[in-house]
Formats: sequence, structure tokens, C-alpha cells
Amino acid sequence: MKKKTLLIAPAIVITALLFTALTYYSGRVSEYEIEHSRLTNSIVRLEDKLMKQVSAIRYKLPDSTWVYNRQKERVLLASVAETEPRLCLYADRFQCESCWQAELGSLAFYQKKDSGLPAPALLAANYNIREVKLLAQRNNTDIPMYVTEEIPVLQHIARLRKPFFFVLEPGGVVSSVYFPDEQSITSDSTYFTTIARRYLKTVAPTAQSTGKQKGFHIPEADIDLGDIGLRKKQEVVFSLVNDTDTACDILDIRLSCSCMMLQSMPQRVLPGETGEIRVDIIQLSKGPFSRTIELRTSSSDAPYMLNIKGNVV
Repeated sequence: MKKKTLLIAPAIVITALLFTALTYYSGRVSEYEIEHSRLTNSIVRLEDKLMKQVSAIRYKLPDSTWVYNRQKERVLLASVAETEPRLCLYADRFQCESCWQAELGSLAFYQKKDSGLPAPALLAANYNIREVKLLAQRNNTDIPMYVTEEIPVLQHIARLRKPFFFVLEPGGVVSSVYFPDEQSITSDSTYFTTIARRYLKTVAPTAQSTGKQKGFHIPEADIDLGDIGLRKKQEVVFSLVNDTDTACDILDIRLSCSCMMLQSMPQRVLPGETGEIRVDIIQLSKGPFSRTIELRTSSSDAPYMLNIKGNVV
């Protein structure tokens, strides 16, 4: 009897220790997931803020803005993007040459990576045509290069003496000005991905006599998660459908509770396409719950209300 007691007692102690360790570990994993989701949420919001700031910059070029191509032909800068937008890199003799050459390499890299990007071009300020030809040979690039003096409308940006990207739109409009972040590849990737999505060629959807809802809409704005586990991460996905012939910009999104973490969302949903808002939700107390997401878009003055409910067991 004593032997059995001596054997059972250590087993009980070991089992208790294992249970305690497992409970502690599960709690630590949940805390890590919550913190990771919060960091992801912060990154998504920062990326969205970056692209909103980039999108706010627009300039109209004077009609007399001339440049020279490598064939020494004098052409209007606006004619470079006469029918389609161009993704341009602005380089200046007074900039760090190795810096803008590195960005030229980035431009070539993202052009190969994403076929949806507008055709590239390099605008070389304060260089001569011979130098530009040598630079093209030295960098082994066939990206079209244009020589110019400083462009007055861009002078206040060029004075920073840093290379920058911009989109030259048809009609001579400079938009989406972006200075590459030397410390963050993520910001560069966000910029190029957004530009590709924003200027991607799309075909207007063909009208069909179906009973489907038209216009910009969210097919399932109310989601019931049912029973979910305590401190268990749940992913919720809302689809954004644009059945119009114009792009819809996502202007703002607000989450009603810190238990929800924004994972991803589009800046714009193009005509005929569907975007997704992905949100993680982690509940820290048992019982029924209800959460709301307020979404503002360019398609409506009134916000869209997205609802999530469930029961924590």
C-alpha cells in the first residue's frame, strides 16, 4: 500500500506541473497572437496612411514643358504619357548618383515582378544626352530616358536632392509622388503594389439582366461567428464588390473595439473587381458579443456598417 502511495503521489505532482505549464504556455501563445495582431493592424494603418498622403500630391505640368529623348528629339513631356500613364523616376545630377541608380534597379525589379505597373521612364535633370546614353549602357537598362532642366512645378520637391517616383498621367498630370524609404523595403513594395492596382487596365463589366445587386456593395455585411473559443483568434472577411464603371476609393475604416485587428484592406476597388477587408478578432471574456466596423468610401456619403457577432464559450 505504501509503495502504491509513493508511486501515485509523484505522478499526481508531475501531472499538476504539466497542466500548469500547459496552461501558462497557452496563455503566453494567446498574448503573443494578440500583440502580433495589434502590430499587424498598426502596419496596415501606416501603409494606408502612406498611400493616402502619396495620392494627395498632384500637379499639372505647363503645356510648354519640353524634354529630349536619347535620339536628341525635342518632345513635350506630356506626350510621353499621351495615351497611358507612365511610372517615372526623377533623377538629378546633384543627387547621389549611386542612390538613384539603386532606385532605377528597384524600378526594373518591380516592373518584372508586377506586370500591372505602368510602363517606366527616367527623367534625368541637368544631364546631357551623351551622359544619359552612357548611364543607360552602364546600368544595362532599356528604360526610356529623357533629359530636362529643372521643371518649375517640381522644383520644391527636387530641392531635396533625392530621387523620387511619380506617375505621369495623360494630360500632363504628375501624381503619386513618392520618396523611397531607405530603411523600409515594405513601404516601397506597398507603393508599387498600389500603383499597379490603381492604374491597372480594366474592362467595364457588361450589363446583364440578372437579379444581382448593382453598384458598390457588400454582399454580407452581417457575420455571425456562432460559438468561438476564449482567447482564440478568428479571421473575419468582408467582400467589397464594385459593379460600377468607376473606381471606388476606401477613405476610412473605424473598428469599434480594440479586440479587432485590421489585417488588410484595399485602398481602391476597381470597376468590375472585388476587394476584401480582413479582420482578426480575439475575445477575452465569455458570453455573447457584438462588434461594428464603420467603412467610408467614395461611392457614398453615408458610411457602410459592418457587423460581427458571436458567442464565446
